[in-house]
Amino acid sequence: RNVTGVQTCALPICTTLAAAQLRDKLGVMILAIRRNKGGLDFNPGPDHAIASGDCLIAFGEKSKLRELESMSAPG
Repeated sequence: RNVTGVQTCALPICTTLAAAQLRDKLGVMILAIRRNKGGLDFNPGPDHAIASGDCLIAFGEKSKLRELESMSAPG
């Protein structure tokens, strides 16, 4: 397992971790969110909002982290 930071460019703007269903779909755990506007939220709960440009610090299997990166990539 690995930890990676993933920019949230292509994820829906102003969604929550629960609505994004990253744990259910990919089995990855979000350890922290580095906010695009500054700040770092550790151990975010399901109601934490994700904004475009935020960086998700995620833990999971390498293949699932790559899948999360591809979901989040612009274009």
